[in-house]
Amino acid sequence: MADITMCKGGSCPLKEKCKRFTSTFNLERQWVFTNVPYEDDKCEWYWGENQDSIYNQLINIVYPSTLPTIEIKDEQENGKTNQ
Repeated sequence: MADITMCKGGSCPLKEKCKRFTSTFNLERQWVFTNVPYEDDKCEWYWGENQDSIYNQLINIVYPSTLPTIEIKDEQENGKTNQ
């Protein structure tokens, strides 16, 4: 998956539940952390189930399946006429 930065996992205890480790690696072009970002019992780059939901919400905002529409009413329908 070339659209995210992957992680080699190393000795990270979160790696098996992290999308950055479990996603399919793109052999042609793929960003990878040079060092495993897990330190001090946490990872600021962890991508678990909740983050996946957030990612999908952002994709829907950036690339909506339908564009918002507005309704334009004719002035005569509103009881106004041009005189």
